[in-house]
Amino acid sequence: MRKILLALLGLTFCMQSYGQGTFSTAENLTEGNLVSGTVTDNNNGPTNIPFHYYKTLLSGKGIIRIITEINNTSITSAGDVIIRVFFKDQVVWVSKQVTVAASASVIDTFAVTGVEQDSIYILFENYGNVSGGPFNYTTHYNMLNVFPNNETEPNNFHVQAQPLQQGVVLNGHISYKNYNYYLDEYDYFQLILPDNGTADLYYSWTNLSIGTGFNIPAPTVYARGKDSTSYIQLAHSSSPHSDNLTIANNVNTPLATAILDTMHIYGRAKDTIYIHMRNYFSGWGIGYCGAYSLRLEMSDIPVVNEINPNDDLAHAQTITSLDTVKGIIGYLDGVNGMDQDDYYKMATPPGDSVRIYITAINKYRYEPISVNPQVYAYDKNGNALTVFSASGASAISGQLIANIWQQPYDVPVADIMTITNITTDSVYIRISNINAAFMYQFNKTTLTGIDDVSADDAMNIYPNPATDRISISFNVPVKDITEVNLYSLQGKKIAALNFEKQSINSILPLQLPKLDDGVYFISVKTQSGNELQKKIVILNNK
Repeated sequence: MRKILLALLGLTFCMQSYGQGTFSTAENLTEGNLVSGTVTDNNNGPTNIPFHYYKTLLSGKGIIRIITEINNTSITSAGDVIIRVFFKDQVVWVSKQVTVAASASVIDTFAVTGVEQDSIYILFENYGNVSGGPFNYTTHYNMLNVFPNNETEPNNFHVQAQPLQQGVVLNGHISYKNYNYYLDEYDYFQLILPDNGTADLYYSWTNLSIGTGFNIPAPTVYARGKDSTSYIQLAHSSSPHSDNLTIANNVNTPLATAILDTMHIYGRAKDTIYIHMRNYFSGWGIGYCGAYSLRLEMSDIPVVNEINPNDDLAHAQTITSLDTVKGIIGYLDGVNGMDQDDYYKMATPPGDSVRIYITAINKYRYEPISVNPQVYAYDKNGNALTVFSASGASAISGQLIANIWQQPYDVPVADIMTITNITTDSVYIRISNINAAFMYQFNKTTLTGIDDVSADDAMNIYPNPATDRISISFNVPVKDITEVNLYSLQGKKIAALNFEKQSINSILPLQLPKLDDGVYFISVKTQSGNELQKKIVILNNK
């Protein structure tokens, strides 16, 4: 059967045209199409055919696999055929020499990688051995590991950066060569952050380089601010944070094996940043090619209703006792500017006090713990007021939330903070952080007729200490009670207490839930937005 096949091939060779000996007369070759030819040296065969050129347009970027069966028709001597691949400007890219014994056949697979989708030439050349050949061959090629590519070239500098929106998958190739021998070493992307929070970068990387003979590192990822020069910290699970990280921290990527990674950029405000990928390892002095995909998603996105700018007294956001304020502080913009102060203005009848219930969550993962936000208070003339924490700490120069200096990442801290002795018709609250990104939330109540933290003059609770039941009496007019709540000292709501709705100027009986021994707050709120609050000690409740 093999002799019949070779005979048929031989017939084909005798019938073919021998005009493909130059670049200008190269025969067209398409992917997957089987072609046949003959190359001879100067002393064999009726016609000297030392070269046979093919021209083809690659259908994609990947590994070109040229599969060839070469038959040496000499009955006495071995010989050599060289397979060469050229760029379209006719400069050789890579070549391989194949030796074939006398009266023998060799099936060879020649794999080439890392070229742009473009026109190339493939040459079969007789090596010129006087006693070798002629060589009959059949050949075809196909593309292996072809990955999708929707990157827009050139994207080699930040001014050429390709925009990437949230949720869009961008597929690209890096370190591929074109006919000018240019190695695509850099790819830049402009990430448009649609919201505040954590930017999550999902990567897949596949090594497609076979020319080095060994495994290669994954590309390095850099992050920049919108000024393109300031560094932004990256983090992923396999290494500490840095301004540049290797994908998956991988230094030994096998051929055609995909590796995955998620990189994070924490505490970023809605803005534009740049991602810069570099794929070149100078230690070996080589470039290497591969395919990647990149997707941007946002996580930890807070529901924010603060109105910016609110960075000073003049731009303070006006809120009422019915508002729940959700904001962020200490987030970075694209040139590393930090939102350090948020101001809020509240109306207060002269002589009243204000209490705010506040929580904050550290979103700055680059440090194990970060300094909490501080709360400041001012009257409308800019005079500093004393801020009391639920822990009993107080300061006129700003009070740390819960009087805690530092807070671990993603762990909330809560407090009930009170401002007393407000002699003007408004008060300003300033939330400040110069160290790290925090989300915060608070709401406020006006403590009618109360000039101290404990509200002893307005409300009585007995017995105190209590066990399972308490009664409340009021020393000021109170009506239209909307809720009675039990809070921990840290401001956490423990339970809503049931009561019989009525116009109250007398005694309010309440049943307590099962609780650990300790100190708690009882809070009585009215429809007008006022609140009365007092400490209670609970013992032997369980």
